Amino acid sequence: MKKKTGKYVLVIILALMTSASMAGQLQAAYTLNFALDMEYSGGTAPSGTTPWITATFIDIGTNQVQLSMTANNLTGNENIKEWYFNFDDSLDLGALSISAVNTSAVDSVVITKDMNNLKADGDGKYDFMFAFSTSGNQFTSGETVVYNLSTGSGDASSFNFLSSPAGGHGPFYSAAHIQNTGDGTQSGWIANETSTLVPEPISSTLFIVGAATLGFRRLRNIRKG
Repeated sequence: MKKKTGKYVLVIILALMTSASMAGQLQAAYTLNFALDMEYSGGTAPSGTTPWITATFIDIGTNQVQLSMTANNLTGNENIKEWYFNFDDSLDLGALSISAVNTSAVDSVVITKDMNNLKADGDGKYDFMFAFSTSGNQFTSGETVVYNLSTGSGDASSFNFLSSPAGGHGPFYSAAHIQNTGDGTQSGWIANETSTLVPEPISSTLFIVGAATLGFRRLRNIRKG
């Protein structure tokens, strides 16, 4: 019996060591939030409360990020015409693949990628942008569109970068063009100067507790037998 007990104690120890090693190899997951709350172009800002629109990047797997864009506080006929974002310039923008998950709110979307070369109102150079329908079903108040981003070798934090200098405003993390503001014939360019990046590390505790529980249950059964 002592030999058997010693054998299973060794198994438990090895399981704990393996679990801790596996947990240490797992990368942290991130949630990145942008709240666009300032008009910078001298145009007409949306009339609702700020932030007018928000973007959230969430890690959903290895090199896989989900982007949700929401027109939180636009009012009336105000709609999003264009929305610009940045990407880590140490990574390959060409490897960034963007696929629609839910775009039912809008009639059409055109996606453009061009590292440090997409200008938002001539102020700041961005890396990729979405151009939304300007007729028919537009991107308006309360609506959300969702995309999955395959980054190649990045995560949600890879989008937490400022635009490259160009023009008199910025740099910004993100920028968007809002139409039909003011009396319904005006527009404005909005952006955010701050971002919120929240790391969500995967704890080794779950692995260790799981292995320990299984091991000690087996040991208890042996002793009872």
